[in-house]
Amino acid sequence: MPPEVPGPPRIPAGHLRPRPGLATPALAVTGTSPATAAATPPAPDPRSDVERHPMKHLATVLLGIGALLAGGLVAAPSASAATHCLGSSCNGLNPGKTTCAADARTVAEGAGPVTAMELRYSPSCRAAWGRFRIGAPSGSKIVIKNSRGKQYTTYGRGHFYSVMVSDRNVKAWACGTWKARGSDNVDCTGSY
Repeated sequence: MPPEVPGPPRIPAGHLRPRPGLATPALAVTGTSPATAAATPPAPDPRSDVERHPMKHLATVLLGIGALLAGGLVAAPSASAATHCLGSSCNGLNPGKTTCAADARTVAEGAGPVTAMELRYSPSCRAAWGRFRIGAPSGSKIVIKNSRGKQYTTYGRGHFYSVMVSDRNVKAWACGTWKARGSDNVDCTGSY
């Protein structure tokens, strides 16, 4: 057995702490004895942090997205993302998918024995549409018109509404048709 060569004193792991202001000496390994092999740091892992810890990376990404959503930096589409139109650019559009429904008001009602129809108007969009006030049966229709000859027909059931027509510097009105007890019923609003 070869004689033991005295080396530097052994300091238990965890007790080496660099002192402030002093440079940390680099470890130089010049042999393969068990004493020096234990002091050799392991070779760095060539894989990226994402490859070594994919779940940690995923959790970090998800937490970041959650923080952005909670902070309002990334927002889901809102009602303010609805389409805005004005006058003739509203022709044929669904009022429920525009900003027009936000300030709509009823400006005329049907004049029939059953007040089934109402004319809705949006001042910000200068557009109008018809809406059934009654629960219309399947196959019912609303015809919306303006005094320039623009006309649209919408079919549906229940308390449904038509597409819009321009009411900018023109008059508009709506007529609803539905079947009840085997006969056709019609109710038209006044113009606005």
